[in-house]
Amino acid sequence: MSAKHYEKIWQLDDNDQQSDDGVESPGAVLQRGLQVLKSLEKRYQNQVVLLVSHGDLLQILSTAFAGKPPEKHCSLPHHQTAEIKYMLSLAE
Repeated sequence: MSAKHYEKIWQLDDNDQQSDDGVESPGAVLQRGLQVLKSLEKRYQNQVVLLVSHGDLLQILSTAFAGKPPEKHCSLPHHQTAEIKYMLSLAE
């Protein structure tokens, strides 16, 4: 869909809700993204991994590193096109 729908979706995101159109909640997106990151960390131990993705997924993943709930992803600085952000390991 076009970018004109972002504001509506972000309002739903702020309450960690799924939309009527089946758009995932931020919490669900975060869990799916974290599974990918943990799999990559396990497979590529002690290596640098470059993850390229859509802005919303990266924005929501950033909440895990910033210690914020996923529904507050809009409170973080927006990812710019082709921006590289360094994130430390999620390993416990």
